[in-house]
Amino acid sequence: MSAFVPLRVRSHGSLLFGTAAPEALIERALALGYRALALTDRDNLYLAIRFYQRAHAEGLAPILGAELSAPPHDVLLLPLDRRGYANLCRLLTLRHLDSAFDAVASLAELWRGLHVVVESPGLAASLLAAGVPAARGSVGGARRGDHGGGLWLGVRGLPAERARLGERAAAAPRLGVPLVAPGASA
Repeated sequence: MSAFVPLRVRSHGSLLFGTAAPEALIERALALGYRALALTDRDNLYLAIRFYQRAHAEGLAPILGAELSAPPHDVLLLPLDRRGYANLCRLLTLRHLDSAFDAVASLAELWRGLHVVVESPGLAASLLAAGVPAARGSVGGARRGDHGGGLWLGVRGLPAERARLGERAAAAPRLGVPLVAPGASA
């Protein structure tokens, strides 16, 4: 079994951004020996229940989340608990209903219970300034009763992004934000 867990995975529920059915993603994850897999469709949770039920039935630990589009950047959101899931739903609803949606202001209010992964040091700095705290440095690093969450700086290593990996790696300690490699697949 692989310890790597892809956290940025889109299905065909991400119209124009993903092509695979949740079942195909689960089948591939099992074939690769993954113990867990996230489904993080863009701006929605349309296939979350279908993915959760099928993954659980197949013995794969499902992780639900979403990619929040906040041009020019995207924010990966992974709930830790019910509060985080509720905040994720509120953020997605605001994103769809408010044409002037401000991701920084909204996340400043609704970050609790969420892992917030960004790939822009500038966006990370803005979120820190708005009150979103840095994550504790490991997913299991929260103390009992502290459901944590917080800000991570993501690095994917995609060919188009490799030139900026050094910038992100240098920015993380300067900002006090831990690095995470969320993976990338569609």
